[in-house]
Amino acid sequence: MSDEDGRDIEKEVTVAVATEVRRVRDTLGWRRRDLCDRVPFNLHFQTLAGYERGTVQCTVSRFVALCHEMGVPAPDVLAWAMQRTQVDIPLTGMRIDLNALIRDNRDVTYRAVRRWARKRRGDDPGATGVAHLTWSAIRELATLFDFRLYEFVAYLAEYTPLPTPLERHADR
Repeated sequence: MSDEDGRDIEKEVTVAVATEVRRVRDTLGWRRRDLCDRVPFNLHFQTLAGYERGTVQCTVSRFVALCHEMGVPAPDVLAWAMQRTQVDIPLTGMRIDLNALIRDNRDVTYRAVRRWARKRRGDDPGATGVAHLTWSAIRELATLFDFRLYEFVAYLAEYTPLPTPLERHADR
């Protein structure tokens, strides 16, 4: 599956999902062997390494089981991957880690966006610091800040929230 620019979307999404699975595992502080020991099926750590590189196809049922064992909803992992590859953003919108965006002072070009993020976070005290932006909101912000839409989307994709595994493994 390719898009009009010739991008291999299937490969990009496969690698992005693999990257997100690895990010979740890393966030938990688990080695590959740790995760392999927890899943309810036989999984060799080298097979998991292939899944995490995107070089070995992972079935949907195994993907769901891996996410379940790590305490992260599979739809969230898939959404992060889709956002990072900028696939279906007009349908799904984007989740943005406002705190990470605010902390990043690399480029003065985005200073106004950081001010907006500080204001947006301040308007919602006690919130997670993650904003969900619809496609129409993304388009309006790009216009407001005078950015090309797809460059702005690429910029926002850098601030995909980090995984936050549920506390279901506290007893292990």
